[in-house]
Amino acid sequence: MWSNRGFQLGLCGIIVTFLFVAMIYIVMPTSWRSNLQTLLAVCWLILPPLWFILEWHMYKPKPTREDFERFKYNQDRARDVWVGIAAALAIVFGLKG
Repeated sequence: MWSNRGFQLGLCGIIVTFLFVAMIYIVMPTSWRSNLQTLLAVCWLILPPLWFILEWHMYKPKPTREDFERFKYNQDRARDVWVGIAAALAIVFGLKG
């Protein structure tokens, strides 16, 4: 799992994005924070599922059954991470339904 270059780059991208958003959140004026929270929550709730759908439809090569099962497994793990972060955002930002 950790030897997969795409996974490593994706993980690094997520970490860098999180740190960037956290840095901006810390230095921005307090009056802007609620707008950032809303924007971040909306983007997180909409963009990753759209990406999962696009990635699913872009998966065009004739894969072996094993490759396709690995792809589905990775999609499931990505979904789990997305749901976990969405729940954390709901708790942190107080967006509980």
